[in-house]
Amino acid sequence: NEQYVDLAIQAFADVEHFLNEEAVEPNWEYVTEVDACAMYRRTVAEQDDDSGILTVRTVAAFDFPAKQIFEFIWDLKNRKKFDEYVKDLEPVVTIPAGDELLKAPVREMDVLYASFSMPFPLYGRDFVHIRAYKLDEATGVYLTSAKSTTHASRPEIPSTYVRGEINVDGFQIIPDAKDPENKSVVKYVARVNPMGNIPTFAVNLANRKVPSTMAAIRKAMVAQFK
Repeated sequence: NEQYVDLAIQAFADVEHFLNEEAVEPNWEYVTEVDACAMYRRTVAEQDDDSGILTVRTVAAFDFPAKQIFEFIWDLKNRKKFDEYVKDLEPVVTIPAGDELLKAPVREMDVLYASFSMPFPLYGRDFVHIRAYKLDEATGVYLTSAKSTTHASRPEIPSTYVRGEINVDGFQIIPDAKDPENKSVVKYVARVNPMGNIPTFAVNLANRKVPSTMAAIRKAMVAQFK
């Protein structure tokens, strides 16, 4: 479990690296916008990743306080409200807030098994990954992270799913400077390799749906709270 905590800290650094980098050329390219959720992709390849899959990031304004947005996203019961492809989400290791294994800045984390359907005729995908969050008390900024790992209780089952790989994944939820009680800016970054026989160009093309997911989160929150 201590190794999972160390991986979470590394994952925080990866997420912040991409989200704190200015989303401007030549490193980043504006791609599209869906319901005022803008998407960029990183055109510079990562030295430790030769897959050709590009890192994408999305930014959008929400009319909710940061804490409420974080709690909605973190609660696994809400996932199906904004992700039509998710099938199963099951924590296989949980390290709750206050556990002696946790190290700063990790507030809480788990190891999650997740499976997803895919459009026919593709096999479904599954993932085993850590999921963690931290909170900057001074600024009220929440940061989540996810990164692939392994667990003996969830081996690969090639006849059922293709095991995907999460390289970078996380949300940064920032209170609005002028109206932190009611508004926030939400940023999301991801580089996920679905593995299997999907051409790289098809994966990068499918990533254009990322801002639609951000818009779906906002829509689901409006439906639930307003």
